Amino acid sequence: MMKFRGAFGSLGTLLAFLVPVTAVAWVLSIPQRMNFLIYPEQVAALMLGAAMCVVYCRGATDAKTPLRFVIDTVLALSSLILGLYVYVRFPVLTEGAHLYPVEGLCLGIVVSVLVLEGLRRVVGWTLVIITLAMFAYALWGNYVPGPLRGRGLEFSDVMRFVGTDSAATWGSALQIASFVVVIFVLFGGLLLAVGGGDFFTQLAMRVAGRGPGNTAKVAVVASGLFGSISGSAVSNVMSTGVMTIPMMKKAGFRSDQSGAIEAVASTGGQLAPPVMGAAAFLMAEMLQIPYRHILLAAIIPALLYYLSLYAQIDFIARREGPGSAALMSDEKLRQVLIKGWLPLLSFVVLLGSIFRWNLRAEVAAIWALGLIVSVALIGWVLRRQGPALRSVTYC
Repeated sequence: MMKFRGAFGSLGTLLAFLVPVTAVAWVLSIPQRMNFLIYPEQVAALMLGAAMCVVYCRGATDAKTPLRFVIDTVLALSSLILGLYVYVRFPVLTEGAHLYPVEGLCLGIVVSVLVLEGLRRVVGWTLVIITLAMFAYALWGNYVPGPLRGRGLEFSDVMRFVGTDSAATWGSALQIASFVVVIFVLFGGLLLAVGGGDFFTQLAMRVAGRGPGNTAKVAVVASGLFGSISGSAVSNVMSTGVMTIPMMKKAGFRSDQSGAIEAVASTGGQLAPPVMGAAAFLMAEMLQIPYRHILLAAIIPALLYYLSLYAQIDFIARREGPGSAALMSDEKLRQVLIKGWLPLLSFVVLLGSIFRWNLRAEVAAIWALGLIVSVALIGWVLRRQGPALRSVTYC
């Protein structure tokens, strides 16, 4: 079994690498440039199947019992087969799903089971319950009183719609997650990998200063800066909360206050441009307006959100008296900005591409990604060549 665990771990790692690569290739229109006629739904289905396979491969790798290993193995392979199957059959099913009622029904059931179980493992029961409630409304909406009364549908019709229709599982929501959100998540991850996290933290400490409640103010500013590149409240808490919550408690904030401040500050990251989570891209798609208009409209609400939170923390600190802490090093703000030139420059490239050159948000993010990767590769080459150059000079 250990051999199979290693194989599934390798498969999960490979697919986790291929998902963002596929997203980049599609955004850059590489299949179209090679004269391949592919629907975006087909590529999104492949990416969904690969992503679910990664989730179940990790479950199989960490399985404690043989039964759990077998279940996760079946789910992982089923997810991969599902993505490949939809990729091959989607052009046929989207045009003539009524000709294949049994196939559409089975496909819808398999998709629903795999996606809901994957959601439960990654997100928890909350989103699963909400999705099941929407299913229930589709089936029994005719029993709902008042203006929300709907038309009850047959279970088989709902499943066929879920499995074959381009407006259902394989529609705009999945495509935005696959081709836009994945790109921005990759951008945020690389930005943190090249020192963006430390840069934003140091910048937040200088904004907060040494006044009352400065540890909580650091949490607000840092969460706003992190949220501007992650667009996710959960990842925001995981990245900044590990540092800011202990700092707040050490400075005198209660445990419940520290957790609440970090949670509220991190949630605001979904309002902070330029990433803003999947909701902003869905808004741009549904309203049929450029993403930069959504970004501009969000700037003032995001600033007001964080300013009000910052002011509220100042009031609490002055009223209840949590002390401030000596957070900052001796570095000047100018030194911090110089050290963080790459995160700053990547932001300039991202925003300049969107506003100056009118590129789509995902294409602009790829330009910023290219900058980070290019600088990282140049730095790696210079570090590798450094010892050789020194030896040549010595000789």
